[in-house]
Amino acid sequence: MRKVLLWLFGILFVVSLGLVVVIEFVPSFAQHFLEYKNIIYLTGIFSLAIIVIVLCFTFYKHEISDDVYEKRPRKVKKAKKITKEKPLFSDAEKKELGLSLTPDKVLDEVSEPQKVVEEKVTQEPVKEDVQETVVEETSSETIKQEEVVEPVNEVQEEVKEEVVQEPITKETIEAKEEVVEQPKEDVNEVKEETKPIYTGPLKKLSPTILAPFKMFNDTTYAIGKMWADFFNNEASKKYFSDMVEFLQTAYEKNNVYPPKEDLMRCFEYCDFDNVRVVIIGKFPFYRKNQADGLAYSTRRGLAPNQTTSIIIKEAISDVNIPVTNSGSLEKWAKNGVLLLNSIMTAPSDKPASHTDCGWLTFTNSIIDLLNVDNNPKVFVLWGEYAQSLKPLITNEKHLIIEAPNPSPLSAANGFYGSKPFSKINEFLTSNGIEPIDWTL
Repeated sequence: MRKVLLWLFGILFVVSLGLVVVIEFVPSFAQHFLEYKNIIYLTGIFSLAIIVIVLCFTFYKHEISDDVYEKRPRKVKKAKKITKEKPLFSDAEKKELGLSLTPDKVLDEVSEPQKVVEEKVTQEPVKEDVQETVVEETSSETIKQEEVVEPVNEVQEEVKEEVVQEPITKETIEAKEEVVEQPKEDVNEVKEETKPIYTGPLKKLSPTILAPFKMFNDTTYAIGKMWADFFNNEASKKYFSDMVEFLQTAYEKNNVYPPKEDLMRCFEYCDFDNVRVVIIGKFPFYRKNQADGLAYSTRRGLAPNQTTSIIIKEAISDVNIPVTNSGSLEKWAKNGVLLLNSIMTAPSDKPASHTDCGWLTFTNSIIDLLNVDNNPKVFVLWGEYAQSLKPLITNEKHLIIEAPNPSPLSAANGFYGSKPFSKINEFLTSNGIEPIDWTL
């Protein structure tokens, strides 16, 4: 078994070591393994650790076994010599006791006096005087018990007569009513403290009014009117003009995702007045044709990304939505879920290189705007990065739901079973807002 483990993890370590060399020193092939870089490093470390453990265990067990198996036979041989050499009686004891018999005869002579004693005990008759004294003592004890029981019964009868003879008056009735009414007052006080359940009509989505927003010279977006007014105000600031200039050159030189025409898709599908849930991602998927402008969403018609499939599995388990082969979350966005990436663009070769271009200032201002609005909302923070934005959400009317990142490496550490979708709908209905239809 140890040889099999050594061969298996040895091959695994060599493969992972080769992939690490490719990632670090061969840039042309490194693009294919960037997404699995952490998994490859962890696999190499884990396989090396298993090899070391197996080798240490083998060396330790071999060293221990040599000492144990050398000592055990000597102990057994000594025990056998002692049992053979020790006699039942020594010669001196036989002379003193005058025993010339075999051990069996000695045992027979010892057992004969015991038989005689047993016969004497059985033959001794029980005297009649002793029996009479025992009977007299038992009868006297029963008489004493009856004398004790009689006064107790008399006391119980007197208590019963007193209870029956107590007269019933108006005062006693009023006193009993006061005792019964006291807990009712306490119950009313508790009801006042509990939050009343909303029973009125639920607020539905309002029709979206689109307005133009020109971000690039060659691209104009049709987004919700309130978003357009806010973005036009941000466009007058220096950070925004610098960011647009940076993105224009990035789209011309590199493969940047999502495509320029899909960049503002989340604000097109979900207007400001219709935002009921905000799911915050870090940056979009950076593989070809996956990103569609919505956080955690895969372009329609394509198989879902690994992260998207994990989110859909939790939705199936939580709110029993039908199974789907698509990874597009457009229906959620059109139902009032703002799928916002904190960094809204990512190049294919260096996905985190747009972190400092101005997106954080832009998206943080959007979160501030949503936080100030008093319409109850749910902010969903998955992973450490999204949870670092929690200080921006200070309005007590909003709900914050936190869970680990829905990635293949961390989903089993608390994302599965967190039930975010049912919690969102419970909060919305309790505040008079129509719940989200999570069907895709």
